Amino acid sequence: MRARVLDRKEAMVLECAGRLTIRDRKSVERISNNITRSGHSQVVIDLSKLDYIDSGGLGILLSLRDGAVDRGKRIAISGAADSVREVLDIASFGTLFDIR
Repeated sequence: MRARVLDRKEAMVLECAGRLTIRDRKSVERISNNITRSGHSQVVIDLSKLDYIDSGGLGILLSLRDGAVDRGKRIAISGAADSVREVLDIASFGTLFDIR
């Protein structure tokens, strides 16, 4: 997976591209610490460029959520393509995240 962090006026945005799998856990953990420690009250995970996510990727998203919530931040997922959105729906992520 390729990831970059964007500091927007309204939120910190984690833009993910490619494939999100368990192999990405360490790199996302490092990014997560920077995002959740920012002064923003909102974190957005932009999945508009993500082609694939597996159960390991779902676990990574849950870890990101836990880190944000522990620091009192709101977290949302945006832009998931149909195939990625289907996986999020099957996993009932709509009950855990604001999905846009």
